[in-house]
Amino acid sequence: MKESDFQTYREALEMGLYLAVTAPDEEKKEEALSMAKLIASCMTPEEEEAAKLAVEQRLEEENQCTLAFRMDHAGRITFIKESN
Repeated sequence: MKESDFQTYREALEMGLYLAVTAPDEEKKEEALSMAKLIASCMTPEEEEAAKLAVEQRLEEENQCTLAFRMDHAGRITFIKESN
């Protein structure tokens, strides 16, 4: 999916969070988190939560990992990730 393919902030946030969780290294993770934080700043807390839940479900469906994470209003994200 290209950047221009996103129709909503939620789609873009979901992709940013997904890329952060599945990033192959710390640098890529930080790039994705920066993107996700910027996008989340344009969304309500309820919209953010819906995007996070969608990413959690996608990862569980892909059987990659069990994931939990939180993003506070300052844009800080805390991940709890367990690989299957």
